[in-house]
Amino acid sequence: MADGDYYSKRLPPKWAKVKNLIAGGFDAENVAGFASLAMGEAMRRTDGVPGFARIESAFIAAATGDRQVWGEAGEQVLRDVKHHVNTEKFVEAGTALLETQGPSMRSLDSTELAQELTEAGLERIVRHHLGRCYLDGMADRFETRADLSTFEQQVVENMPLHQLATQLIRHPDGQGFRTPRRAKPAAGTAALLNKPLGSS
Repeated sequence: MADGDYYSKRLPPKWAKVKNLIAGGFDAENVAGFASLAMGEAMRRTDGVPGFARIESAFIAAATGDRQVWGEAGEQVLRDVKHHVNTEKFVEAGTALLETQGPSMRSLDSTELAQELTEAGLERIVRHHLGRCYLDGMADRFETRADLSTFEQQVVENMPLHQLATQLIRHPDGQGFRTPRRAKPAAGTAALLNKPLGSS
């Protein structure tokens, strides 16, 4: 499917559960577990990352010396996939890596470069979805923007991005993408997840 329906204003079911956990005061580790499941849903329902192979190839070429190919390839892929959100986040991630870590990546082989790009791209997609969870406001949970940013960073750090990236490299179209096993949710989580959004 195209990304339009999945990225509509209404949160998809698993991301709605993530929002409930955040609003309910659950810690970053529990939120990260469910966010990982939601990422699996996102990959399967939005065709993974359209243009992944071309982005990966251009990134590897750019990281090993041919920087010009990256800009050209990124723009072309985005046009071809009609600016699919997942693809946009991967192009953003690749650009940021080349700008901030370019020299240090020259010692990496193609497999390591693909892993670096994929982890960074997935992290941006995670942050995008978490941002959607915050749209209605989380004033009761976070007093300041800094508090929210700190919590988001903790969620990202608790997610198995390396394993998620390995899955996406194997299944770039999202079909067959499996989320790594996670710990059982904390007591009371199941009841909260079934609670309607916005109810007290």
